[in-house]
Amino acid sequence: MAISGGDNGRFRQQHRHRGGIFLSVLLFFSLTSCLLLLVLEDERLTSDFTIRTTNLYQAKIMKELFLMDYYSKDSELASTGKRTYNKGTLSYEESNEKVIIIVKMKNGYYRFEEKVMDKKE
Repeated sequence: MAISGGDNGRFRQQHRHRGGIFLSVLLFFSLTSCLLLLVLEDERLTSDFTIRTTNLYQAKIMKELFLMDYYSKDSELASTGKRTYNKGTLSYEESNEKVIIIVKMKNGYYRFEEKVMDKKE
């Protein structure tokens, strides 16, 4: 004869599922939180990269505008000077066979070195 422990099968099943549901919900929230953090971090990195790239290209455009004036035939620029553009200021200095160009913008500065070519070319 089998001796009963006093509990029926239904009580054992409910007790077993309570822990499983709690752990499942906890796992669901932790996975959702991790995915949200990954998406937010990716968005932040993408926007930061976009801003840095835009600023770099704006500085390069200022440099190229200056070099167009620098190498123009009827331009007589001093060996050092400063130019103001709508996105920042550009200062330049001739040293040896190079022109050192520093572009200062709202978010930082960029330094370029250009080899001086003959202005007659």
